Amino acid sequence: PICPYVFEVMTTTGPTNALSYGAMGVDSQGNIYAICNELGQMYRYNVSGLSATSELLSVSNVCLMNDGTMCPRARVDLPVPIACTTTMIQFYKGASDTSSTWVDINLVTGKETTRGTFSPDANINAITYNNLDGLIYGWDSIANQFVRIDNNMNISYLGVPTGIPTFAAGQYFWAGASTIDGTFYIFTPDLKNSTLYALDIDPSSPNYMKLINPDRSLQTGTYGI
Repeated sequence: PICPYVFEVMTTTGPTNALSYGAMGVDSQGNIYAICNELGQMYRYNVSGLSATSELLSVSNVCLMNDGTMCPRARVDLPVPIACTTTMIQFYKGASDTSSTWVDINLVTGKETTRGTFSPDANINAITYNNLDGLIYGWDSIANQFVRIDNNMNISYLGVPTGIPTFAAGQYFWAGASTIDGTFYIFTPDLKNSTLYALDIDPSSPNYMKLINPDRSLQTGTYGI
């Protein structure tokens, strides 16, 4: 006899269903990795039963025809959150340095502890601690895109949202700070009128890594604040 196939419908968060996926893969823990063709964004779908929550991993080339694969026995560890403590985290890069160095500063004693230098090379500025996922967000002027850093100094590359102008050589975001609801304010005097931008860094938001207004609504035409 012919055995019938049984299909289950899975509910997910992430890009709209109207968009398509080309490259897909599954790791040893059953998580799904997929690149959205129209957005050029790679998502990890953390599967639990018939539902899956998405996490933006990186940005690739936008292409309507692509494919990809991975070893299903591979274990892909999730970013390790940074504990919320009375430690200030400083990234600095000297004039002769090739990459930023991470320093922890104890705000009670003033003691400084160097964690290490980023590899591959990165010049990370305008950083903020996101209390919603325990990770640091900032701008890497070597990669010319936003990045996310975990407790093990692993860097995830998040691309450049629509509405961010192209920087000339030597230009970058200078400062950043975020609110408890995941609004990341970033500033640079290098662009016209020293524009302040607001970026959504709430991983559960449909506007994650998109420019928003102060009321957290999506910006669609006039960018900046």
